[in-house]
Amino acid sequence: MATLGCGQYEVYFKSRGGDVFICRALNLTEVTWGRKLNDTSEASVTFSLRGLEGDCCDCVSALNPWEHEMSIYRDGEEIWCGPITGGELNQEAASVRFDAKDLSTWFDRRWVEIFGDDVEFEEVDITEVFDWLIAHAYFKDPWNMAWYFNTKLGIPMDRVYIAYSKPDRWGGVYPMVGAELRDLTKSGIDYTVVRRNMLAGDLRDSTAISGRILDKHWAKLPNIPIVGTTMATEVAVGGGNSGYYGFYDEQMWIERPYDQEREQFGLLQYFEAAPDLDEAETTATPNAVTQRAYNIRELRKAPYEYIKGGDLSAEAPFTFDQLIPGNYFRVDLNQSCRQVESTYLLTGLTVTYTAEGETISPELVPTGSEDLRGE
Repeated sequence: MATLGCGQYEVYFKSRGGDVFICRALNLTEVTWGRKLNDTSEASVTFSLRGLEGDCCDCVSALNPWEHEMSIYRDGEEIWCGPITGGELNQEAASVRFDAKDLSTWFDRRWVEIFGDDVEFEEVDITEVFDWLIAHAYFKDPWNMAWYFNTKLGIPMDRVYIAYSKPDRWGGVYPMVGAELRDLTKSGIDYTVVRRNMLAGDLRDSTAISGRILDKHWAKLPNIPIVGTTMATEVAVGGGNSGYYGFYDEQMWIERPYDQEREQFGLLQYFEAAPDLDEAETTATPNAVTQRAYNIRELRKAPYEYIKGGDLSAEAPFTFDQLIPGNYFRVDLNQSCRQVESTYLLTGLTVTYTAEGETISPELVPTGSEDLRGE
């Protein structure tokens, strides 16, 4: 059975795009890297200059933010890469640190800039808007990254990007591509970056479990926060927005609590305005409004047990290729006074390597809680 094992690290610096080798970081003292769902991950490397002043100084003097990339290898295989964004030379300690972000950080350095006709999307699949934004940013100045959609999502999306007749220093609003991509994730599309690949689409399949994490698979046991601030036992959804005073119209549905839930948790009411459902057909059930109310109540009717902190052991029964944000893991903690037996979504990963060894810290959230987007 494959396990995480105890990795050995090497760090190289390359040209933007990763095609040209610049130098290698020697005398490593600390390496950190990560992966993120719907966000940009970060990495850093610290190495000593003592004993190798000539070679190391040549390396340090050659490197610049955005001009060069950091490439992290674990057991001989590249596991993370991205442009250098900064660093610090500590002359007293004779060491240097370089910081980097994964390749999706380029989207935060490209704006939506259109000349000629406006670009309008009307009732198209959300993946089409996402793909257009990526291509719009990427082909201005490519950085050797590929992107893939695992499926169309069936989520209709409207977007308009305003064109300007000519480049104008004195006017115009240019939204940043990165902000636009993150905004689309609130509507149901996901992305993550692994090495030089951006994976996007429907990354969450709770029926596909990537691994099982037992008590023995933790080198350091996690905390278990118990969160009830998002709970609701009775949910109302108001679809549409009509009338002079903006009252929500007759497209209203209230999902009532079951008796045992009200008896156990009390009456916890929550209302959500859904102006996007103003033309939903509501003459029969189920419909978009009733389904929204039902789904929200299912998500909120019980407290969430989170997994916070904790480090995986080298014997955890899966590899880094399975530790991809968007994958689900079964977590069974039976040696705690509050037992946990549930499925969790991996939303991020932080890995640190020092002389003492490697620590692997997953970010796990309960199934369903990730759909409380923006809270």
